[in-house]
Amino acid sequence: MNIELLSHKHNLDTLERKLLQYLYDNIDEIKSIGIRKLASDNYTSTSMVYKLVKKLGFEGYSDMIHYISYTYNKSENNNENAYSKLYDTVKPYKKDFNSILSEYKNKQIVITGMGFSDIISNFISEALFLKGYSCAHTLHLQLLSPENKDNLLIIAISRSGKTSRLVELVEEANTHGFKIISFTANKNSKLAKASTLSVPIGSYDSFKSISEEFNTFFGELLLIFEYLTN
Repeated sequence: MNIELLSHKHNLDTLERKLLQYLYDNIDEIKSIGIRKLASDNYTSTSMVYKLVKKLGFEGYSDMIHYISYTYNKSENNNENAYSKLYDTVKPYKKDFNSILSEYKNKQIVITGMGFSDIISNFISEALFLKGYSCAHTLHLQLLSPENKDNLLIIAISRSGKTSRLVELVEEANTHGFKIISFTANKNSKLAKASTLSVPIGSYDSFKSISEEFNTFFGELLLIFEYLTN
């Protein structure tokens, strides 16, 4: 339940928002909260509670309580199902991921990405450093000489898997026999195909990605990274 959206939609005043917030804060006991208790605990009258009920379009108080309880539980179940599906998708990759990572415990790991992915690569670099790995988050062509292939692991991040400069570096590394782990939403991308192990993060729609203002790739990547390394 988004109280701000409801407040805007129904033009709720401060007291009405306070009553809704109280119900949300006590969601586990919501079905035992009668109208008199709601009014008393918020220093108001039952008539003001009825005013809120009608303003939200319900026939009675119990209808409002049932709706709030139902929508909250549905939202929680959807979140649980989403996380469960996310982890189930990457579970088959966990063993191989840790097997490759362990090979470079005393070697060098470069985590790289462009744009927003660069911010995430920096975070992952810091996280691996705290786990005892030697990390950097900038990949240069100079590092890709064949003599480094057994001492350098590359972790590449790109939602589309099409970032030209990143793909160029990864394909060069692949040509010289470097091991590469990639995180991308586009499992059919050049980045994924040039990787030793490509871990899928969600799904990729090239048309949708142009217009959408928000995507979950980076948030899901952080959750998956924590799952893979713990």
